[in-house]
Amino acid sequence: MTAGGPPVGYLLAKRGVDDRAIDRATLERFVDGLPAEPRLLDVGGGVGTMLDRLQEWDLVPAGTRYTLLDADAALVATARERLADVPVETTFVADDLLAFADGTDRRYDACVAAAVLDLLDGDRALDALATLAPGGLLYAPVTFDGVTLFSPPRPDDERVLGWYHDHMTARDGSPAGGRRLLAALSRSDCDTLAVAPSDWHVHPPYHEGETRFLAAILDTVEEALTGFDPVENGVLSAWLTARRDTLAAGELAYVAHNLDVLVRLSAPLEH
Repeated sequence: MTAGGPPVGYLLAKRGVDDRAIDRATLERFVDGLPAEPRLLDVGGGVGTMLDRLQEWDLVPAGTRYTLLDADAALVATARERLADVPVETTFVADDLLAFADGTDRRYDACVAAAVLDLLDGDRALDALATLAPGGLLYAPVTFDGVTLFSPPRPDDERVLGWYHDHMTARDGSPAGGRRLLAALSRSDCDTLAVAPSDWHVHPPYHEGETRFLAAILDTVEEALTGFDPVENGVLSAWLTARRDTLAAGELAYVAHNLDVLVRLSAPLEH
């Protein structure tokens, strides 16, 4: 979201949007497939909203040992404070997924990777996850899959959002992260157990936190595209001003297409 990682306020505001998006049948199948007293690794765990969700929805198996992993040390510190009273044995690790997989001998029964695998190279991430949880489950909810829509429509939507998706491609991630994950799975010995849509839908009247969530989405577009070739600054500036005015008027709607994916991991891939 920003040069220093997603802001805490955005992640907390996003909680409700994710709650409505997540496919409950896939989540419950994931929980039902866990062994007794599971060791869970939450990849890109941020400020701990996935553990919040599992606790509130009564989906944490007894005896769970939970590890929250995030590359942003500030978010990990916030998660440690937020989750201090959660009755789950929790370990907090500030590290990148690939570096963590290379540097630890810890093994897990399952991995959760919420809204994160579209930011990573699919094959490399899958290798790392299979190393950390060989034969275990991977639950990857809210994996972005290539469609961003704002309403009411504007003439420059296609140009601006095309630039935005191009910027994703210029990083390690992909605007079609869900499909790229499925393609990586098809090249592996992993067993894909479930795939379901988990689209973000935010529209007036807004629920609590959604105004902040939408403002952060627009800030993300601005940050990504400022100085990114071939963006035309005048077009971007006019688009952002119009979208922020619409948000201030309480009239902006937003949709992002995501996938929830549940996988039985195999041994690490060989390339």
